Amino acid sequence: MIEQAKAKGVAVILLTPSWDLGVNMASSSDPLPQHADQIRQLARKHRVALADSLEAFVQAFADGTKLESLMSQVNHPNRAGHELILKGLLPWFGA
Repeated sequence: MIEQAKAKGVAVILLTPSWDLGVNMASSSDPLPQHADQIRQLARKHRVALADSLEAFVQAFADGTKLESLMSQVNHPNRAGHELILKGLLPWFGA
């Protein structure tokens, strides 16, 4: 899909997944960070934009934000979580 979009002149922005309260970032076998890494690799390989939503949640946690405050349910962000994701997208639109 990336190649097809680029061939038609479509700008591509890949997003890593948002947080999931059940994730174990310390585990190399947890599928969420593995999936995020796959998306990062695709962005590099195809030289397309990347909005790293998962890294934004990780950074928010490192800065002292309780991840529960960004979630409406276990695997879906609330408004504050979506605003965090939006911050990663806006620069690609010149905002």
